[in-house]
This record gives sequence, C-alpha cells and structure tokens, in this order.
Amino acid sequence: MTLEEKQFIENFKEVYYDFEMFSKSGNKKVKELIAEAMENIFTKKELNRDKTHNYLKRVLDESYKGKNGFKEIRDTEPETHIQNHINKALEFKGYRFRVNRFEF
Repeated sequence: MTLEEKQFIENFKEVYYDFEMFSKSGNKKVKELIAEAMENIFTKKELNRDKTHNYLKRVLDESYKGKNGFKEIRDTEPETHIQNHINKALEFKGYRFRVNRFEF
C-alpha cells in the first residue's frame, strides 16, 4: 500500500460520517467495514468487479447476521453510503469498474 493510499484511508477514518444507522455502534460498524474494504482494495494485486461484489456481500452478511447483528445495514441508505465510498476508493486506485449496491 502506498503512502497516498494509507493517507486516503486515514482521511476517511478522521471524518465523521452519518451512515443512517439506528445506533452509534451501527454507524461505527459501517465505518469499520468501509475502511476494511478500502484496505482490501489497496492491497489486493488482482481485483475485479465480481470479487469486489462477493467480498462486500460476505462482509455485509456477516454484519447483518447473529445475535449482535445490525439488521439495518441492509437498508437502502447504509448500502448507498458503502457503495459511494467504495467507488471513491476504486477510482482512487485506478480501477475501471464501480460497485452497485444491488449486486452485493
């Protein structure tokens, strides 16, 4: 990961975002999920649209399920925020594809 990519993630982490979750812990979970996905984007050597969608589907499903899951993470607003931030990271990295929340 380059210094610019690390700074991109740090800049994201430093800003407060309201991901329209029902709780502060839900908002925190979405931010962690996005930061983790950004690290994945910046460190994977070969990344394509299908792999990215599968990865996002997996982490969203993990966040949704379970006793302490965040059911609202599958609502339109949080998914749209995730989509937008991931697309910014993909563009920053130079990928020529975008993710679509309807596919993850």
